[in-house]
Amino acid sequence: MATSPAGTGKSRSDSTRIWRDPCVFLERPKIARSRRTRPPIPPRRTGRIAMIFWDASAVLPLCVQEDPSLLVRDLLLGDPAMVVWWGTPVECCSALARLQREGHLDKQAISRAVGFLDSLRAGWSEILPSHQVREGALRCISVHGLKAADSLQLAAAMVWSNYRPTGHFFACFDKRLQLAAHKEGFRIVPTGEG
Repeated sequence: MATSPAGTGKSRSDSTRIWRDPCVFLERPKIARSRRTRPPIPPRRTGRIAMIFWDASAVLPLCVQEDPSLLVRDLLLGDPAMVVWWGTPVECCSALARLQREGHLDKQAISRAVGFLDSLRAGWSEILPSHQVREGALRCISVHGLKAADSLQLAAAMVWSNYRPTGHFFACFDKRLQLAAHKEGFRIVPTGEG
């Protein structure tokens, strides 16, 4: 996946840039945008139970500016209670290291991105490794043909939803994982691309 972020067909060098100030990043934009370009955002809830599971492909654009960054920022503003798989920080740091090796981000940008990832980690909930996650991942590999990391993400989401994904959202930009999550019954968000 070295070619394009989120399957956009554009090279990362054209679209990857670190967000300079996370506080500014999380403010709502003041520019009115057409409703056609807005992703469907789950309604803001007053309860504490998170309704969106975040794959690493949706977390990374919160830390570095990519085409889908505005979409995931709006999604996070609509529902700030994030739930992720335990391995998500590892996947994100791996992607950041790859961006640095490829020359898309310098050391300072990586430091800021990791700092922002750490601030997200402080507030999210993680699905921990378990027998259920492992068995679910094995099932996802055989049923959906997913790679190991993606199968763990989907299995963790299934455990989180108590194996009842209907009505739960799955934030993801990986096309194969989106399809598998949709087949399991999750609603995929965001549906648009930056």
